[in-house]
Amino acid sequence: MKYWSRVAILSFALIIALSLALPQKAYAYIDPGTGSYLFQLLMAAVFVGIFGVRILWGKIKAFSKRLFSPQDKRDEDAG
Repeated sequence: MKYWSRVAILSFALIIALSLALPQKAYAYIDPGTGSYLFQLLMAAVFVGIFGVRILWGKIKAFSKRLFSPQDKRDEDAG
């Protein structure tokens, strides 16, 4: 790689790093509609998590019942 291309790449990387490191003012706000939307997303994620754990727990419970039930009872259920 030529010397000038290395200098250009390093200069570009330095400019990007400095622009990300130095704070800048962002004249912005979050309106109430956005806040309520984020709250709805959070609540939906919580309920999906609860439902997923409930389904998973049911499958684990059913698997353990099949695994630890006596052999003759498993034969009756199959036939």
